[in-house]
Amino acid sequence: MYFSDLSWSIRGTLGRKFLALAQQYDDVVDFTLGDPDIPTPEGICEAARRCIGEHRTRYTASAGIMQLREAIAAYEHSGCC
Repeated sequence: MYFSDLSWSIRGTLGRKFLALAQQYDDVVDFTLGDPDIPTPEGICEAARRCIGEHRTRYTASAGIMQLREAIAAYEHSGCC
């Protein structure tokens, strides 16, 4: 198989570089994509249905919802995991 000389200069995307860096650590939590092999807990399904019914399905700010970020930080900081 032949590869163009130009193909050898192609570098990974920033996202790929970030994922490679994250794999070097044991305590990184990935919030990017779900896992389709794990069933969604019923409480989450109910909350999703409620939000759809209330027309509350817009995207959050790119940094996330501050109240949720603070709750996750407190949970992680508590050493409960």
